[in-house]
Amino acid sequence: MSKRLLLSIDGQVGPLNSVQGGYVTGEVVRERPGPGPFVKKHLATIRYEDVVITAGFALPGAFYDWISATWDGHWPSRAVSIIETAPGDSEERQYLDARIVETIVPALDGSAGDAGYLTVRIAPERVLVADPSGGAVRDHSKQSGKRWHVSDFRLEIDGLDCTNVRRIDSFAVRSAPTADDTGDHREPQKQPGVLDFPDLSITIARTSARSWLDWHDDFVVKGNNGQAREKSGSLVLLSRKKREVARVDLFNLGVYRVAPDRSGDVTARLYCERMEFRAEARPR
Repeated sequence: MSKRLLLSIDGQVGPLNSVQGGYVTGEVVRERPGPGPFVKKHLATIRYEDVVITAGFALPGAFYDWISATWDGHWPSRAVSIIETAPGDSEERQYLDARIVETIVPALDGSAGDAGYLTVRIAPERVLVADPSGGAVRDHSKQSGKRWHVSDFRLEIDGLDCTNVRRIDSFAVRSAPTADDTGDHREPQKQPGVLDFPDLSITIARTSARSWLDWHDDFVVKGNNGQAREKSGSLVLLSRKKREVARVDLFNLGVYRVAPDRSGDVTARLYCERMEFRAEARPR
């Protein structure tokens, strides 16, 4: 039986699709050559690797609240654990004073049937290895069968025809921290970085592209691109039964390119100044 991957936050547990990184490493220093024939080496600063997880929408609500608060610019720190468990073999790694530094939304494609997963990069200030908490946590992992698929989405943007959006390319929200190496600490402290919201690449059926072309003509060609001409909207992720799973609200959208692609559809590229993330419900 393969290992199960679980994330624990606030005493509740939910399933993960994959986990990478999250280990402790030491920085090797090579000293200047001395009188002998060999280079001396020693360890200096401890580095805690980022841990990268992929997950659907079956984790505890506190995890999605953590993403929301990060996107809102608060950059909160949390304590979370990754539990790898199998019969006779379990390990728990605890990530303390951890912050989310990257959230990736996968490519959305109306013609694809793949299960969808968020990719979240977490930067801890400390990592501990412990025995799994066992019965001390409440296990929600039975919800792992509830999947969200990348074909189940809806885009809404003020004044634009979004009824035939074919695809939205993957995009990432990043807030890379800076390390403070001053002082005598072996463990550098992380400071908040600048929150960067990405551009969007959206593919629309040519038959529904008229409003997009008109906006591009007004906003780019005619130069009417002040803040009052920017748009707002929402990207809604849906369950198989078309219930809302999560939404990404989009603010201060501006178009800068609209052009046909090889398939005959039209691809629009938009900048976005700010996004908000809210998980509404788990898939049903």
